[in-house]
Amino acid sequence: MVGAALFFATRLAIGAAPKPDKPATPVTQSVGGRHRPPEPDGTWALVQDVERVPAGRRIRSGILLIVMLTALGAIAALVIVICGALVLSALRSAVQ
Repeated sequence: MVGAALFFATRLAIGAAPKPDKPATPVTQSVGGRHRPPEPDGTWALVQDVERVPAGRRIRSGILLIVMLTALGAIAALVIVICGALVLSALRSAVQ
C-alpha cells in the first residue's frame, strides 16, 4: 500500500513521462525468412546530457509525498483504534 501511495504521489508531482517513439517493425519478405535486427531509430544521449529535474518539482513531490504518507498513517491509526474498540467490546460482552 505504501508503494502504491509513493507511485501515486510521484505521478501527481512529476506527471507522466513522455513515451519513446516506437519504430515500425520491419517486415520480412517471406514467412520463413531470416529476421534482421531492427535498425536504431536515433542516437542515445549520454547521462551527462540528460536534463536534470528542477528543484521546484523535487520540493513539490517531497511535500506531496509527506502529505500522502501522513494521511496513510492517520488512516492506519484510525483502523487500529476501531479494531481495538471492537475487540474490547467483544471481550466485555463475552465476560458478562
